[in-house]
Amino acid sequence: MTAARRFVVAPAAVGQRLDLFLAEQVGSVSRSQLARQIGQAAVTVNGEAGVPSRKLRAGDVVSWAPPAVVATEIAAEDLPLAIVHEDRWLVVIDKPAGLVVHPAPGHEAGTLVNALLAHCRDLRGIGGELRPGIVHRIDKDTSGLLVVAKDDQTMNALGAAFKAHAVERVYDALVVGKPPGADGIGLNNVRERLAVQFEGRARLTAGPQGTNQGAQWRSEITLPEIQDSPDRQAASSAAPIAASR
Repeated sequence: MTAARRFVVAPAAVGQRLDLFLAEQVGSVSRSQLARQIGQAAVTVNGEAGVPSRKLRAGDVVSWAPPAVVATEIAAEDLPLAIVHEDRWLVVIDKPAGLVVHPAPGHEAGTLVNALLAHCRDLRGIGGELRPGIVHRIDKDTSGLLVVAKDDQTMNALGAAFKAHAVERVYDALVVGKPPGADGIGLNNVRERLAVQFEGRARLTAGPQGTNQGAQWRSEITLPEIQDSPDRQAASSAAPIAASR
């Protein structure tokens, strides 16, 4: 359990919201989670319960006593997992196609989260609940590496990295037909595969610098590498994805 902490508001923080001030002081917990804890009376200002929007004054004493992590209602299941890497902060799983990540109606059991609850004995809690933190998603029928956090600090750091596109995700996919483009998508000169990129909108490139010189189609069934998410690319392309991994 995270230890309670006490902060004295400096003149530079006068007028700042309580939740924002606390988020800057406690880097391991998200602002939204701290706002929930304020509502649970886990945060006081000068000994009194606060509200997230409270404006602070110089010399205010902010006390934070994070509530204990509660057990999840999701059942742990001893299912086989392909562990690529694991340390005290995270675990990287090679998820097979067909495995559902989160429990949901129709898939309450037999998911990756069920298996991780049985495998990971050093979880420290995500969002106040003793469960693994799925940093990014992979669809049921897609295989690939999945990063899972074991605590809030790791979850927040990895989530920020994915949001900032500091982590590159590359997928292989079978594409039916020819994706749209004046010249099609040429062979990548490095990997010798067809390349598709998605950066806010459909962007078709070929070659290490995105050149498209001498582009030729291999066949009506092509095997591109897709950077980012295969389902998002499929939604923006006239060539539907037959399979991805």
